[in-house]
Amino acid sequence: LEFAVTFSFLDDASFKSLLRKYGLSEADYYDPQAPRALFINENTVIDAPPGEDASWKSVKVLKSGEFPLTVDAFEVKEIEGCVFSGNVNAEGFAMYYEYNYINEYYQSETSQPLDESRALLVPIEEAFSRKPVLLGAEIEHETILLPRAFSSAVAIYPYSMAKAAANAVFTDEEKKDGVVSSIENAIEYAFVVKNHKEAAAEMKKILEDADLPQENLHDLNDSKEAQRMLVRVVRVFSYGFIILISLIAASNVFNTISTSVSLRRREFAMLRSIGMHDRGFGKMMIFECIIYGLKALLWGLPAAFLMTYLIYRAVGIAYQESFYLPAASVLIAIASVFFVVFASMLYAVLIIRKENPIDALKNENL
Repeated sequence: LEFAVTFSFLDDASFKSLLRKYGLSEADYYDPQAPRALFINENTVIDAPPGEDASWKSVKVLKSGEFPLTVDAFEVKEIEGCVFSGNVNAEGFAMYYEYNYINEYYQSETSQPLDESRALLVPIEEAFSRKPVLLGAEIEHETILLPRAFSSAVAIYPYSMAKAAANAVFTDEEKKDGVVSSIENAIEYAFVVKNHKEAAAEMKKILEDADLPQENLHDLNDSKEAQRMLVRVVRVFSYGFIILISLIAASNVFNTISTSVSLRRREFAMLRSIGMHDRGFGKMMIFECIIYGLKALLWGLPAAFLMTYLIYRAVGIAYQESFYLPAASVLIAIASVFFVVFASMLYAVLIIRKENPIDALKNENL
């Protein structure tokens, strides 16, 4: 079994808080001879069943009951002036390319594959180094403490164990404010600050002054605010539309039922004239309301469930989420149906009860 792993390093205070949260011993995770890692047992993969649309799905890479356990980590060795392409050819050689060629290739945005004739072929045993990694315990994803790796599991160490765990050394400035994540040969920093806008602006200026690219600078809080604003706008429009449609549907139901009851005045007058008292008449109307409501739900609920599933399939390509039926919304819809039906019937019945049965029987133009 092979899977990608991101090595992340937390400041010691945050790491110890995680140990306390999960009831783990500090001695096991601060042993310089064999430091253990906290492990986020999660990989994001593409799920593409035959004949169906592809979607992203999270899967566990290791069985939860197997911790602690040791796995072998393979690290790509650096070659001066070259970068590993991530590919191994059919003969079992790792394929490296010169930096200049790789930069030109990605800047050209071509759909053609890399030119294998320009690859530097290195035997696998020389391109990768093997190192045992001791995974101490499985934890949930701590989104406050470190950025989520999109497609890989995460092994988490404290800063003080970086040298022993991954032969990494961080300066005091690098460890000052955030989390460092190492993905292959790349380093990512996540900073927790009080004023995210000022911090992002200062970082952008630093990159501009140093003539460095800014596409990898992300203000997560700003993105979340934009997402919240978008969700708020969508909710306003969607709830407004739902309320408008609900009022139109309720008025139509109210008008249909009250008109139907009014057209049956002679029928009700005849029943009352032969001795049906108000209590019996009320029971009959309640029974009819229940029939109307059940008939509406018999057709409406399956149609609503089908539409919900179709919407889930449509958005499942971009968003990873398991299908579920909104029980609270379904109960509200059922209660609303019976409320509208009973209110409409009650209004019509109150008008009929005020009429004289004899006058209703005499009237031929109902």
